[in-house]
Amino acid sequence: MSTNPSIRPLKSSDLPAMDVDHFGLTVRGIAAEIDGEVVGVAGVLHGDPPQAFSAMDDRLRPYPKTIMRAARIFRTVLDHYNLVYAVASAHERNSGAFLERVGFNYSHTTYQGRTYLWLKQSP
Repeated sequence: MSTNPSIRPLKSSDLPAMDVDHFGLTVRGIAAEIDGEVVGVAGVLHGDPPQAFSAMDDRLRPYPKTIMRAARIFRTVLDHYNLVYAVASAHERNSGAFLERVGFNYSHTTYQGRTYLWLKQSP
């Protein structure tokens, strides 16, 4: 029996379930679960510079309200940083729009893809 997804703080042990490699770096973020299984993650790799990442299983797609709630919660994670980079996924059609919804701004395009930048807002 499937239940509505829940959102909780991310653990590094959640990342392999979503095929995310954290390259041995520490991370901060959130995970979405359905029936105890991780179906989505979003976070920041503590590299130099910090880089945002996300991954989503198809089982999460029927829950757009949960995805948008996750975006709002992820925004509070970003508030811990002054600057975060992100590269929009070439495989997710709406990845750039999602980044912009969270508060990233398009910066430039490189061989890796469309690069976005999040800057902490002044109080």
